Amino acid sequence: MKFVDRENELRILQRCLGRKTAIIYGRRRVGKTALVRKVLEKSRGIYYQAVKLPAPLLYRELAIVIGKAIKDDALSSGQINDPVLIFRLFASKAPGWTLVLDEFGYMIEVDPSLPSILQRFIDENRGKVGVFLTGSTYSIIQSLLADRSPLWGRVDFSIEVKPLEFLYTKEYWQNLDFQYRAGLYAALGGIPYNWERVVLGKDLFSTLYLSFFTPESPLYQEVFHILREELREPKNYVALLQAIAGGRRRFNEIADFSSISPSSVMKYLEVLKEMRLVEQKVPVGIKEGRKRGLWRISDPMINFWFRFVFPHRHLIEFGAGKGALPGLKTGWDIYMGEVYENIALQLVRKLIAEEKLPPVERLGRWWGKNIKGQNMELDIVGIRNKRVNIVGEVKWGYFTRQDWKALVDKVSMLPLEKEDDLKFVIFSGKGFKFKIPEGVVAIKGEI
Repeated sequence: MKFVDRENELRILQRCLGRKTAIIYGRRRVGKTALVRKVLEKSRGIYYQAVKLPAPLLYRELAIVIGKAIKDDALSSGQINDPVLIFRLFASKAPGWTLVLDEFGYMIEVDPSLPSILQRFIDENRGKVGVFLTGSTYSIIQSLLADRSPLWGRVDFSIEVKPLEFLYTKEYWQNLDFQYRAGLYAALGGIPYNWERVVLGKDLFSTLYLSFFTPESPLYQEVFHILREELREPKNYVALLQAIAGGRRRFNEIADFSSISPSSVMKYLEVLKEMRLVEQKVPVGIKEGRKRGLWRISDPMINFWFRFVFPHRHLIEFGAGKGALPGLKTGWDIYMGEVYENIALQLVRKLIAEEKLPPVERLGRWWGKNIKGQNMELDIVGIRNKRVNIVGEVKWGYFTRQDWKALVDKVSMLPLEKEDDLKFVIFSGKGFKFKIPEGVVAIKGEI
């Protein structure tokens, strides 16, 4: 698989090699393993991927992997399953090396004493060896970083590996145009595993069909796999995701559709939020509340799957997945309008980092009552020092003069204080059908 981005993460981990402790975490398939393998390419390191085995078998396997790497007969014999002895032999015979324990959460599940064992090992060998711990279960990682954890104060760096942003699709699919890549991002999100497995067809819709809409499609079952691996009661989470993907964004709407008691709905939503699958959004400038704001699926592939694949699974299982394509094509532009708003916010953050737009303290969407008491929405609002300094609008299709006039009118009725030198930024997936006013940042497609 082609390796893109992760430059900052690589720099941090390279500084840790052979002498520091780092925790690398993130949702499944996001590229944690590829990251640590990349950083170990030209260094002395040992990679061990844990699986769910009884503790004696797991430690015996770990000893063999370390023993073969450092050519230690005692470890590679398969007779040692004491973690204290394993780590002690590693440190004494491989100074300056880095040990990677991938899916560290599995190891803790079978041996809860392991963090305490590692605490002593790190204290005794600080600066002499490197230890990288990776994990996909956020609750376990958070417990390791908590002040009551044995590893508290022993971890030099913790890195959350996040999905790739849309910007990197251009590096990964260099021969595809913006519209095609935006469509792929809308269906695959920023998960490298999905990018690798997608089956490219002659056009976007044939690609989506080959990748999702047949029983043997490589990504047809992927969402089921994610939910089954991570959750004890997948059916309840499926109901909630189905509700949100179907446009039910408010807490009460989600509870009503799912037929789950409101007291349980929040518990399930918090789990999905911890997994980085959903997020709660409030208008920029408003504090998030327990049941305030709107819920949305933050992972594009999960959203795409529940919106276009899940409702047609009976057709797909019967081998008639092409019957789902008319609905996909009919709803595509509306769906892409939502995705393009997210892409535009990513691009605005990049423009701010490049000092092409003014800095902000908060950036996002705004919705609510305008100064006339009417419902109103703005796709992009940036706030600094409690004053709006960036506003914008996003159109997946053409951006017309009428769209521009509507944006100016909405900004004039925005019930928030505004900077005198307010900056306008407008995005269009296809282009602009009017002369762009001076000083307005207008972006067709992408930067």
